Amino acid sequence: MSELSRKFPMRGKYLAQNYFLFLFLLLTDSFIKIIRGRSREHTVDCNRVESVLVCNGAHLGDVLLSTIILPGIRKKFPLAKIGFLSGSWSTDVIKNSPYIDEIYYVDHWKLYRGDESRFKSFIIYLGSLFSSACKIRKAGYSLAVDLYFFYPNSSLLLWLSKIPIRIGYTSGGFGTLYTHPLDWFDDKEHVVEYFKQLASMLNISDWSADTIALNCNLLPPNNFKLLPGSYVVVHPGASLVSKEWPIPKWIELMEFFRLRGVRVLITGKGSNESDIAQKIIAGADWGINLVNQLSIAELIYVVKGASLLVGLDSFAGHLAAVLKIPFIVLMTGIAGQQWAPYGSSGVILTTPVPCSPCYQANGCSEMICIRGVMVQDVIAHAVTYLNLGPIVIKD
Repeated sequence: MSELSRKFPMRGKYLAQNYFLFLFLLLTDSFIKIIRGRSREHTVDCNRVESVLVCNGAHLGDVLLSTIILPGIRKKFPLAKIGFLSGSWSTDVIKNSPYIDEIYYVDHWKLYRGDESRFKSFIIYLGSLFSSACKIRKAGYSLAVDLYFFYPNSSLLLWLSKIPIRIGYTSGGFGTLYTHPLDWFDDKEHVVEYFKQLASMLNISDWSADTIALNCNLLPPNNFKLLPGSYVVVHPGASLVSKEWPIPKWIELMEFFRLRGVRVLITGKGSNESDIAQKIIAGADWGINLVNQLSIAELIYVVKGASLLVGLDSFAGHLAAVLKIPFIVLMTGIAGQQWAPYGSSGVILTTPVPCSPCYQANGCSEMICIRGVMVQDVIAHAVTYLNLGPIVIKD
């Protein structure tokens, strides 16, 4: 295999490394093209748009970044109803957004992270697909923008919903179901640039605000414990084990915070992240474990009040960037900087390696790109953000 084909994530026009998925998408698109004929030209008539549906069925971080186009859509169509389609696991991110009038969800089996079997998750997907398609069709949306450019996208649902104008990338397959398909090219610095490229088809080009549309005006729930006056949030978990930083390094970092008297709240969700937090706290004898104790609204409130967030490639890092909280995010070289937190309030740390970006979904066995990040580099940035003064090294 050549260096280019090993590193580049696409097969043909699809963002699919799996050869069987590539064949499935290729054959399906070919069949649909034969049935429906050629696609229309890439122009959009915005004169009679009365409602817009924005779609991203992926996970929390993806959906949070997707909301960057909402202010532009509202400005372009000030009287239009704006709906948002996501997975049920992400609805709390967009709930109560001032830009969104209606929320729908479809839980695709491939993106589902619950404990149900693959068969049951497929049944759940079919139920949510046809239920949402009926609701969206009844609502009568004029236009839809599908932001997710991997498989599975929302093209099938949008077609079933009979939305007249359907915009999306062909790289996730079923691109022939869009009325205005757009090919994907690996030439952008960050994922939000791809979202903006789709929005430009609606003649939206003013990104002066350039903000994520998150409802940050949250009050603490009535049963929420009082937070310490000043604290650091540590989020040591990620969606994949290959994206994790070694526990001994977390313990060393926590010991530094303990010696400096810096309060630490550890956040996360799931049994694996709970186990990580317990090991870190036991090893450093420091930190408050809030894993599995926070809703999305509570997590937003906690991060919003933090002096610093230290974490991995996860929703928490994106959240800190949106809230303009100083952050130190440790990232792998799997996808380069395209999925880094979108903001300038923090720093991204990774170990440069020649194989990055590798676009290997589960990484490799070594993962030097993340495991090679030095504790002292994290501490050096933490000292600056927390204004702790110079580090004294004793002989």
